[in-house]
Amino acid sequence: MLISWDAGKALCEFNNLTLAKVHHAEQEEFLKLALTNLNEFSHYHTGGRTRVGLDSLVWERSRSGVNELSAVSLNIQEPLCQLHRVPDYQRLWETDPCTDMWPPGCQTRENDNTFHFSVI
Repeated sequence: MLISWDAGKALCEFNNLTLAKVHHAEQEEFLKLALTNLNEFSHYHTGGRTRVGLDSLVWERSRSGVNELSAVSLNIQEPLCQLHRVPDYQRLWETDPCTDMWPPGCQTRENDNTFHFSVI
């Protein structure tokens, strides 16, 4: 299914706390990597203690007739370590697990268990 993004920016939310705005060019790469690698990545780098499940993908039909991804919910069974952005998203999964997964400003907090990425 084709993923089309609305113009410009998206919000990254963690437990309804707005933490960062992500530019269009970074959104698609981040989401693609997150959906395809987050479970394996987190499981490996936490010694098998963390599993991530995909709760839901919410698709909305735009006025142009293209299906647009409007929300993604990921359920994290155990908290990941504190995570911050690295500049190079292409190397996202090759760097230190505690410094690389989320867009600018997004981070995990103790006891958080749901990551919600919504397109605005």
